[in-house]
Amino acid sequence: MAPVQQLSPAHAGTLKRLLGTHSFFKDAPADTFLQAQGCAHILTTDSQEPLLTQGEASPYAWFLVEGSVTLKQRDQPDRKLSAVEPDAGFPIANLRPANYTVEPDLKARLVRLEQSFLKKISQKPKPARFLGGSEMGGGSWQSHRFAIEVKRLQASGDFKIPALPGVSARISQAMQDPDFAISDLSKLIGADPAIAGGLLNIANSALFRGADICETLNAAIVRLGLTQTRTLVMTLAAKSLFTARRPWIRTRLNIMWRHAVEVGAYATVLARLDQGLDNAKALLLGLLHEIGAVPILELADQFPELENSPGILDAVLANEVPELSARTLTKWGLNDFADAALHQENWFFEHDEKTNYTDLLIVAHLHGLIKAKRFKDLPRLNETPAFQNLTSAGLSAKVSLTILEEAQQELAELRSLLTA
Repeated sequence: MAPVQQLSPAHAGTLKRLLGTHSFFKDAPADTFLQAQGCAHILTTDSQEPLLTQGEASPYAWFLVEGSVTLKQRDQPDRKLSAVEPDAGFPIANLRPANYTVEPDLKARLVRLEQSFLKKISQKPKPARFLGGSEMGGGSWQSHRFAIEVKRLQASGDFKIPALPGVSARISQAMQDPDFAISDLSKLIGADPAIAGGLLNIANSALFRGADICETLNAAIVRLGLTQTRTLVMTLAAKSLFTARRPWIRTRLNIMWRHAVEVGAYATVLARLDQGLDNAKALLLGLLHEIGAVPILELADQFPELENSPGILDAVLANEVPELSARTLTKWGLNDFADAALHQENWFFEHDEKTNYTDLLIVAHLHGLIKAKRFKDLPRLNETPAFQNLTSAGLSAKVSLTILEEAQQELAELRSLLTA
């Protein structure tokens, strides 16, 4: 049944803003929204007239961007789907004929795309993915028991969040004492020889080095300052979280750690563009932007069949890591990092604030993925609002490449220190 509400054409920029975060478009070519503007329309509902009826073979697909809709199926309980739910990242009732009658709430906002266009950009069919009772339906990876358990733990808030690494937790607690001194910090760090040695190496690296070589922890702390020292200790301790018992999970965590180091290195160098961004915090942000993968991979240890089904694990990680990373960083008190982690692959994320760590992470993450040659998944740097925000701090595509080219020795040194 065709909706009676008024449809309006959608241009490429508007489509990027409305659909850029939708999971369905995650692997679509960069020019997808430019191609879509001839076959896309926007609807803001002023009635509850159904958009689809069960059994209908509509030529259109609907994406929910604001508000909610009700999914009705004969002999089944109704389900209200909100735009903030993960399922809203996929077409509503996308199977043909439709499995549901879809009734919008008043003032819901949706994008209508022609089904033929979705087939054109899809490398393989993407079935509808909706929660049905306690299980996930649609015949996709989301029907696997591991994906169902991850979703359940996310929804209930029962995921086991990793604890702040021991030395970092002790320093954070000690620094609350008004009489806390550099000598106290030196003793805490010195109790962990690996962290102490790593901190001296970083303090003497090209990124942080002063006129003289620091030969003692006290000298390194004086150079770096208490806040930056605390940040770098957490940076060095973070690697201890990327461990696992099963070799195949340990291999996956090692790959993620190397990617995190790459993103952290880029963020550290790019942070120089804005005086409001600290390069030590930028490094830590890069290292922790996917920390949510750790509890997910710990859970994967209980599902040994995933060793031979890497696609299921990849899909769960891609969809769940940003949210769980944000929760973990919030628990650790790194609130300015949490929003950045949540939007780490939301290439068209916009905000009204000055340049912040979210912008920095998005641009650094793009650089890391470009180096990994994942070009087909990515927009152009200068298309992203994050890059445009950094542009106000003096960044351009040419300047970006120049900065990173000039910092190759520093980047290589930092990678070596963190992956040794």
